[in-house]
Amino acid sequence: MKILHIGVCADGHGSLPTAFKKQCDVYADINTGESNLNEKVIQKAMEMQPDFVFMQLQSEGKVSADTVRSLRSMGAFVMNWSGDVRDPLPPWYYDMAAAVNVSCFSNMVDVKKIREAGFKSEYLEIGYDETIYCPEGEVLECEPIVFMANNYLNAFPLSKYREEVVNHLKQRFGNRFGVYGNGWAGTQSFNHSQHEEAKKYRGAKIALNISHFNFERYSSDRLLRILGTGVMCISHNYKGIEQDYEVGKHLITFDELHILPYKIEWFLEHEEERQRIAKAGNELAKSRNTFNHYVTNMLKIAGL
Repeated sequence: MKILHIGVCADGHGSLPTAFKKQCDVYADINTGESNLNEKVIQKAMEMQPDFVFMQLQSEGKVSADTVRSLRSMGAFVMNWSGDVRDPLPPWYYDMAAAVNVSCFSNMVDVKKIREAGFKSEYLEIGYDETIYCPEGEVLECEPIVFMANNYLNAFPLSKYREEVVNHLKQRFGNRFGVYGNGWAGTQSFNHSQHEEAKKYRGAKIALNISHFNFERYSSDRLLRILGTGVMCISHNYKGIEQDYEVGKHLITFDELHILPYKIEWFLEHEEERQRIAKAGNELAKSRNTFNHYVTNMLKIAGL
């Protein structure tokens, strides 16, 4: 098996390249930030003759549809994946869908849009690095309740709601609640590495998950990082969450903001139940959501 990886941070190192290398005999990658990208992609493909090309294209003007067709003419199966949500879905995604073998997304809304346009599309959840986000390791002392995310004001549909949640919990829990990220009023920015983030999660008792969109089966990888680290997760009740998680076993959800503090208080007071859910969520993530699982799932979609 020969795999060519074209991505935002593809550099031959890191968790995703490591996972790819475990699944193939020959691996190469190209960063989408490089100049003359299309020429370099074609040149590398001609050199290695890849069986599988994985692209993470989330903006227009990177790899062209003509380049994709050239890759396919060499016998490669070409997949494009997007972990971010674009609403509405830009036209270039449809042009790319017509060129690749399959377009994959981490939400079902975009999958259905591409299918309705007559092209092949599949759901593909991202993975997480279980060597970083794991229960074992250094712990940084922090508040028992944490939310790690940036504040983008009104940029996305749930941005304002996230701000409302943060303000509500600040008022209710005071210094027992910590928000880490950029853009929060009265809060120091937390420009953390993944290692620092994991240490903070280990020091917390409850971690919140609230994405910018309420799309079917969509959450950012924040949810996987929380579960992977072994802290109990309370997530907004996004559409389709029950398709992937058993609520009450792997995590807790909330709908109405005024109920959230009561759920938090209850689980802070009932450590045995909190630990039970945290452990079950962690075991689930380890069994199906690491980067190794991510690569295995994309190869299954490709039939390789």
